[in-house]
Parts: sequence; structure tokens; C-alpha cells
Amino acid sequence: MIRSASRRAVAIVLIIAGLAVLSPQGPSIFAAAGRDAFNSTVFRDYEEYEGTVYMGLSGPYTDKAKALRVALENACTMASVAQELRMRADLDIHTDTRRDIDRMRVYSSGDYSPEIYSDVMKNMEIVDLVWYGDDIGAAAFISYGDASRIEWNHGVDWEKQPIKVPGYVFAVGTVKEYYYIQDSINAAAYEGAVNLVLNHQDSIVAVNEEISMDEENMEVYAYQIGFNILEGFTVLAYSYDPAARTYSALVGAKL
Repeated sequence: MIRSASRRAVAIVLIIAGLAVLSPQGPSIFAAAGRDAFNSTVFRDYEEYEGTVYMGLSGPYTDKAKALRVALENACTMASVAQELRMRADLDIHTDTRRDIDRMRVYSSGDYSPEIYSDVMKNMEIVDLVWYGDDIGAAAFISYGDASRIEWNHGVDWEKQPIKVPGYVFAVGTVKEYYYIQDSINAAAYEGAVNLVLNHQDSIVAVNEEISMDEENMEVYAYQIGFNILEGFTVLAYSYDPAARTYSALVGAKL
């Protein structure tokens, strides 16, 4: 089903990804309210879906057919990542009290099988398509694979306290906003995946630390390599902080 932000019926038939769909008409109700109103609405809707649902956004397309297709493609990418995300994160720390140096760098990479994406495109089901228009474009919600979803306490302030569910590990990723909302939520989810690897003890495959000290000063070089295949990687929730202009994603994966 495709709907507008105002939930009204739609009338124009389009063909997207080989599926007959409907495209709404009329202006977006978020045009005047801005990004914060959109975020709070679409993120809340995302949390309320039952089963395993993945979300994709398009960005500011004037071509509605293309916007809906791009939103579907982005949702399929999130579904593909959830099947088997291979993540590596290298943590490099250098502390030198003599020179007042305190530096931490993270080098990370992640990928998934392209064959999985093809299967998602063939077998996913469209749960909902929403047209917001303006600089927002379209949102796609799809389901794929296992219909179960991680059950967690949505009342918890997950940005400040940890989420605990047996059989899963969780982390939060926070990034400064990008121009496009899809880029922002992708970056937040990726940051969450990096934190899952760095924070989960079973992911750590190598650790090296060198410490030198004298009577007044200390210098530390520390290097940590983390690697894990995150099965069932899922974004449970998104949030947007308009004051800090940051996006956050709560992510989880199977132990």
C-alpha cells in the first residue's frame, strides 16, 4: 500500500521494480513543519511495525516514480545487511601526558554478500510506501525473511541506558546530520555496527598495548582489532536531536 503523509487515498498508477503501485498526489504536510517533524513521525511509525521490517528513504526527488524506487532499493539494502554483515573495526589509541596528547582513531569496514541483495529484491514484501515530497521524498517499508522482531522495552531512553534482551547484543551509533536524511540514518546505523564490534568481547581478535613511564609522565600506545559477522543485524529505532543536529540509531545483533 502506498499512502501520503496525510493517509489519503491515491490515484496515479506507476510501475516500480516490476510491481504495480499507487502514487499519492497533493503537497506534503511536512513542508512547513520541517525535518524534525518528519523525523519524529517516520521514526515512530518505523518502531510500531510488527515483524521484521526495514526502512529506506529516497531524498528530494521530483520524480515520484524514481523516488519510490530508490526508497525501495535503500530498504532492500538494509534487509541485506541484516542477513550477514561482516564488520572489522581497528582501534588505535595514543596517550602522551608529556606532550598533552590524547588521541583515539577508529578504522572500520563492512560488507555483505551481493547475492543476498538479489534474493531480497526477489522475495521481499512491501509493507508500506509513503510519499512526503519536498526535500524528503519517499519512504519504503518492506519485510523479508524471518517474521520475528526483537522484543524490547520501547519506553527505555536507549540513548542513555543500555538495552538488554537475552540472545542479543546492542549498541548506539550517533553522527552529525548529513544533507540527505538517508545518508544520516545509514551513517548512524554503521556507527552502531562499529560499536557492536568494539564493545563485544567475543569480537576482539587482537590486542596490543605498550606503556612507558617515568616519575611524572606516561605514554601509551594501544591497538585493538575487532572482527565479527553480525547475524540478524537490525536497527531497532532511530532518533534525531534538532539542537545538536545529530542522528542516532539503536542497533542489535544475535550473539
